[in-house]
Amino acid sequence: MVRGLDIEVLPFHDRLAVSRPRNPPKVEFDHGSTEFKKTSINPDTTPMVPSSSLETLTVNYPVEFINKLKVMVNNNSNQRYSTFACLLSHVWKKVTQVRGLGLEESSHVRVAGNGRTRISEPAVPKEYFGNLVLGAFPRLKVKELLNESHAYVAQAIRHEVNSVNDRYFKSFIDFGAGSR
Repeated sequence: MVRGLDIEVLPFHDRLAVSRPRNPPKVEFDHGSTEFKKTSINPDTTPMVPSSSLETLTVNYPVEFINKLKVMVNNNSNQRYSTFACLLSHVWKKVTQVRGLGLEESSHVRVAGNGRTRISEPAVPKEYFGNLVLGAFPRLKVKELLNESHAYVAQAIRHEVNSVNDRYFKSFIDFGAGSR
């Protein structure tokens, strides 16, 4: 558009068309405790980490490692898991291992659920320009993460991601409309 060229498909900006509350609203999930969970960090007792000591770590996994991981995760199950679920199962297990948590404690990860493909009736136009993302929060006990297979962990991830579906998004839209 800046160069004056024609654009075949113009972006769709009507947020209300894709996030209109139902009439009557129907909040089916506890969004207040999930998406807006308060932190349990006490600034009086939790030491602050100076920003100069924080690091960004980039990890590059070789294709061979990812392929072996996918074979291991998908080897003994009737279901196939995406590269993302396979890699996340590995990373979640390893991060939990080094955190040194007690076996009965819980650990969770946050996974973004894309509403563009999950919201139906009305379907989100492909041209929609905006964010439609809610988090899925797979949670397992530390002993499960450390002792169960990668396929078990990948299944827990898939289950939670699949629960962020059309019904969940619409409930969240209704929740948002009611809290104004």
